[in-house]
Amino acid sequence: MALDFMRQTDAKFVKLVDDFGAAVEYADLPSKPLVIGRVVEDWYDPNRERIPAQNYIARFLDQQILANPAVQAWEGPNEIVLDNLEAMGHYASFLADFCKIMREQYGKIPVIGNWATGTPDLSLWQAYEPALEAVLKYSGYLGRHEYGGPDRNTDTWLLLRCIRDNREFSFMGYPDVPLLITECGADHTPGNPGGEPWKVLKWTEEQYRDYLATYDRALTRLPFVKAATLFSYGGSWESYKINDKLNQLLIQYSKDNDMADHLDLFSVLLARRDEPADNRILQHVVDMVMDFNARGDVYFYGPATAVTVAPYWTTLKVNVDKIKIAKATAPVYRDQGKTFWQEKPKGYVMDVRGVTDDWIRVLNDVLGVYPTGLWVRAQDCEKV
Repeated sequence: MALDFMRQTDAKFVKLVDDFGAAVEYADLPSKPLVIGRVVEDWYDPNRERIPAQNYIARFLDQQILANPAVQAWEGPNEIVLDNLEAMGHYASFLADFCKIMREQYGKIPVIGNWATGTPDLSLWQAYEPALEAVLKYSGYLGRHEYGGPDRNTDTWLLLRCIRDNREFSFMGYPDVPLLITECGADHTPGNPGGEPWKVLKWTEEQYRDYLATYDRALTRLPFVKAATLFSYGGSWESYKINDKLNQLLIQYSKDNDMADHLDLFSVLLARRDEPADNRILQHVVDMVMDFNARGDVYFYGPATAVTVAPYWTTLKVNVDKIKIAKATAPVYRDQGKTFWQEKPKGYVMDVRGVTDDWIRVLNDVLGVYPTGLWVRAQDCEKV
């Protein structure tokens, strides 16, 4: 079934876990997908025992890498749990060595991190620099897992957590490091209501397809996200497993939606004049409706859920030329103009919620719901 999906959609990535017998068949598909391998092991825990990356690879990966040359990329440890900077610093160095060994000794692509949904604490990223640097140096990928449930208020904490991660990495000088979502879907997650696997939630195949489609549309607006692998087509995880009907719905969705159409969205302005009592109106900004007039102005009308809460939302327009200037050359500041920020982030959405007429908050993503502490001058933009 998964092979049929790959054939019909020309998907560019596939992940195999423990069973690599089909790797050659996947690698030979016309789309030439990147075949990613993961070996399941629950022994390695840097909180308990710290070993060199070379020893880890020799123990868990070496034989599989040599036996399965069609697997071009290999994941490191899976869903490691860390709670302090010292441990994160050690693990980041371990992952940096993992990247180096994968490339220099095996000629393989490293996929590192593969963090569990919603982890680690954002404050720990400051010690992750060696891993970020190594991914870029050795042309690898960061990996992360993202699961959610019916409560979309948890977005960017669970699903789409990669937005917050990328924001932190940007502050560290590593914006848009290539990322693979190496597991995703519906799972046991906090929320109101809480999340469960799609079959436990008793979702129909159409409901789960729509849930995944919303997530897909959000990811395709994030250029640093290169792929997301859905859990799962195989194994014994029955409550997660994709059945034939869902597989066909996902194939049709892929055929009906050219992902390239979503990758080069213009920046837009989002304005809220007051703080509404119910913040849930923010949850579907991904469903934004945009239009362009003859001058090239971009209009943002707000999500469908915002219709009932006017006048909290205000339509704004941005001249395309001004947006290009703001993205390319306008000074960017921290702390509402108190500190100049040297980097020039890209892919802005600007949110004027709770700021003065002189400054506009810059969000380094296309969903644009959560503040980042970056600002540009309001004079670069036009208000309707």
